[in-house]
Formats: sequence, structure tokens, C-alpha cells
Amino acid sequence: MVVWPAWRPLTQLIMTAAALLGALSAPRDAWAVPVFARRYATSCQTCHGAFPKLTPFGEAFRRNAYRFPGGDEEDARKDPIIDLGQEAHKKVFPDSVWPGDLPAALPVSAQFATQVVVTPATAQAPTPASKVSFANLGGMAGLNLAATSGDWWAAWAGATIRALPNTASGETVRAEIERIFMVFSPVDQTSLNLRVGRFEPGVFGFSMHRTLGPAPWIVASTVRDNLFTLEPVQLGVEATGVFGAGRATYAVGVVEGSGNRVTTAKDFYGRLGAKLGGLRLDGVGAATESQPWREVSVMIDGFAYRGYAALGDPALATQTDPFVTAGGDVILTYQDASLTAAGSRSYDDRPMLAEPTRGLGSWQLYAQLDYVVLPWLIPSARFERRRVGHEISTRATALASALLRANVRAQLIAVTETQGRKLQLTQVLGAINGAF
Repeated sequence: MVVWPAWRPLTQLIMTAAALLGALSAPRDAWAVPVFARRYATSCQTCHGAFPKLTPFGEAFRRNAYRFPGGDEEDARKDPIIDLGQEAHKKVFPDSVWPGDLPAALPVSAQFATQVVVTPATAQAPTPASKVSFANLGGMAGLNLAATSGDWWAAWAGATIRALPNTASGETVRAEIERIFMVFSPVDQTSLNLRVGRFEPGVFGFSMHRTLGPAPWIVASTVRDNLFTLEPVQLGVEATGVFGAGRATYAVGVVEGSGNRVTTAKDFYGRLGAKLGGLRLDGVGAATESQPWREVSVMIDGFAYRGYAALGDPALATQTDPFVTAGGDVILTYQDASLTAAGSRSYDDRPMLAEPTRGLGSWQLYAQLDYVVLPWLIPSARFERRRVGHEISTRATALASALLRANVRAQLIAVTETQGRKLQLTQVLGAINGAF
């Protein structure tokens, strides 16, 4: 007996409601890249569940320098390629320019996001009243470039343009580069990839650029006057790769750190990880799956980060805060459910300008459960807790992500935080994000 038609009115009602609620938006940008969908003539769901969250195959694609894993790049690619030189030129190098190639179409995708933020009344406010802001309703757009050439080079660039409220002029427009980096693969696409430019450091097995919901505290919060955060981006060089029969991974990086302010001493970090079960990290042996998000696996990562942050006004004599952060994460996937849990512990030598001789310890915990109810509907629950010195903060987030189309996502998000030692509803958000 076919039951789907009976669900269709309810499905349309839910999706329409999600579209209306999509005027509420998440406080950060997270884009899919339809460049790859066009390149391989495949659905966005090949690499994403609800974008930007990646499927196991999408993770293998990312680790494979943005090429089809398992040696299937040549057969999988569908867009026309313009050869820049003859194959025979390789044999006479360096007496000839090494040949390359270009995609026939410009590898650029466009994105949009619209947002409204609802701030509920709280008992702590002097005059409790809910507030609704239309400041970013239709106020964000973006461009992403994702290109590869030959077997050893790839590039990624992302920029956003947004309208910001301005008390003097009413509104201003700001353009910013989110990420821009090149990837060099001198050996192959999995064992060694060198990223150079502006990128998110690979210290965790997850990233705020690939996570459903707001930016997690564990990668985006600061310690007192030290404005360093692990994400969203750092300037530097990173080596990543997969080894151990496709089951282990590593990352080693040297970056500017300290909000990318130029410092004499650079930051450095290292990470090791391993995956048990599920698709191999290099994608070898991948099979066509009608439900590509499903597998049974455990991914474990551990990292250490050593940084030197410059505090205060750079025009004045600044204070340096050497710090160490260590932690790790576990990603458990069981069919339709995915649980990500992470923790980190830090010690800052001098994070406060008012007390330049005092050190400070801190720790952070993060856990998020995503569950695929339907291929287009993913509810999630998140819990976060952090301690800086003697101050403890807690945040709990509930969200639902719905794909109105394969390349259009709506979200509804409710955020609660500790206020006066009690969890209070602080924001209701949602999103409509689209990529073309």
C-alpha cells in the first residue's frame, strides 16, 4: 500500500511554515557550493545532508582535495575541460611549460541568506519586552569559488556582502573575505595536502563551517582580553592527510593567530584522528547509497595548540599572552543519528591587561545530536558549557533544518543561556539560505 500521497498535504504545510519561519536566521553564514554539483552533474545530497553538514562521502571528497575519491575523478567529472598544453609537454619539462587545464565554465556559485532575530523578554531586563529585528532581512549575499587544475592544485575562495544597520546613515554595506586558500597535493590527493592562505585550522574533526546551527563556543569564544579563537579563519600553512589504510588522519599547521594580527612568534598545532567502521576517510570502496548520510562509525580526534596572542591596542605597547589549548572530539554515527562530542582545556599565561601577571585556566564542553527524520528534515539538539576562571556559562540550543529544495534550506533555532544561574530563552532564530 502506498502511503506517501496521504502525507503530501502535511508535508507541504510543514515546508510552507518552514519557509515563513525562514525569515529567522542563524548568526553566521554557512554555504554549500553548487560548483561541485554542476561539475559532477549530481545532487547536493551526494556530499551534504542538510548543508553545510557533510555526509561520509562529502568528508572523503573534502579530504581528497575537492575531487571524487577512490580514483574516480576522471570518470565522475561531467563538465567540459579546456586543456592548456599537450600531455607530451610533461616529457620535455623544464624546457616547456607544464600543461594544465581550466573548466569551460567559471567555477563560481552564488548564495543568499535572509534573517530576522527575535529576542524574548527576560526577567532581568529593566523593562521586559520582546524585540524583533529586521536589520538583516534580505541583507546577505555571497560568492564562492571552488576550482581544481590537474592532479595537484585546487583553490577555494568565499566572500560575503551584507547590509549593516548604522545609526548615522541608516545602513552601510560591508564586504569581507571569509576564506581564501590554495591546496597543493605534491604526492597524491589524500596522503599530503598543503593548504596555504586564509582557512579554518583543522584542530577538530568538525568545523563551524560544516555544523548545523550557530557557531559553537568551543571554536568561537575568547578568554578575557585575548581575542584569539580557533575559528572561523586563520592565516597560515597547514599540512593534512590520510594514512593507515584510509583509517587515520593528521593535520599540522603554522598560523598567524591572535585575530590574524602580525606577531613575531607564530602559532602552531597538531592533530591525529582515526575512524572505525563506515566509509574510509579516503573514500576508497565507496558505493552508491540512496541514503548517503547513513553508516555505523566512530571517529576520534585529539589535538594540541600553542599560541602567542598580542593584547590591547597595536599602536601602543602590547601585552603578549602565551597560551596552550588541548582537546579532542568523538563523532558517533549510527544510521540516521549523528552525535558529536568535544572538549578542550586551555591555560593562558597573561590574558588580562588589568592583571598582567595573572594566569587563567579555562575549559569547554560541546555536544550536538543530529537526527535525520526525513531526507529533508533534520532536528538537532546541542549542549555547551564553558568555564573561564571561576565563571561558568551554559548554553542549550534546539534547532530544525528543513530542505525546501536540495539547494534551499530553512532553519528554526531556539537558544537558551544561563542568566542568574538559570537557563533563559535568549533568542529565537531561523534561516532561509540558498545556493545556486
